[in-house]
Amino acid sequence: MPRLQFTDHEATMHRATVVSLDLAGFSNFCNQSEPSVAITVPGLIKRTFDSLNEFFNEEDESNSIFPKDDGKLPQPRFIKYTGDGALMFWLCPPKEQFSQQFCNFLVESMRSFQVKLSSQLPEWEKEWRIRKLPKKVRVGIATGIVYALRPPHSFTSLTDPCDYVGYCINLAVRLQSYCPALGFLVHGNLHSKSPGMRHLTAINLKGTQEEPVAVFREDMRNVSPADLKRKFLSSE
Repeated sequence: MPRLQFTDHEATMHRATVVSLDLAGFSNFCNQSEPSVAITVPGLIKRTFDSLNEFFNEEDESNSIFPKDDGKLPQPRFIKYTGDGALMFWLCPPKEQFSQQFCNFLVESMRSFQVKLSSQLPEWEKEWRIRKLPKKVRVGIATGIVYALRPPHSFTSLTDPCDYVGYCINLAVRLQSYCPALGFLVHGNLHSKSPGMRHLTAINLKGTQEEPVAVFREDMRNVSPADLKRKFLSSE
């Protein structure tokens, strides 16, 4: 069995913006006893990521963090698949900041992907004649410092990163699952100024006391007043 091993050399540090996404209701879908579920899952995952890839610039291999003139996002520097979702990383040197243009464009692109997929999933459900297909993708976005994990090598310490660790990764995942009825949360440190967003404070987020967040106002209609009061304080 392979062992988990990483070098003990000083880790490379980066500033990262991390997107965590997953399909809401995927576990319930997979737990059905219908034989058609097993043959549908690969197609569902493929189509989901095919739809996501349409928002990325396929020709960009420069690792740039600047939006392109074609209206598409630069490719993530690192992607970690999580079964029914993914963690996507955009990186820059630790002493630099992501531009406001990039932050706004990332939020707006992920929102467009979420809206597009929500319209596609019911169509796929009818096409495949199957029940309980996930109805939407949930998104969490955060930014902060991450550290590269590198596998050991007998001759050099300069192996390619095989993973990253950092609080902002955990935070993006927690935001993605914090309030399922919202389904889209952005950490306040990203300072997104995308239209239609409201700034709140998440007060019961796992692993922390309070965190500033931004949500889309239209999503707040899907949350009960009791849940809004239990999970958030107004920052406006």
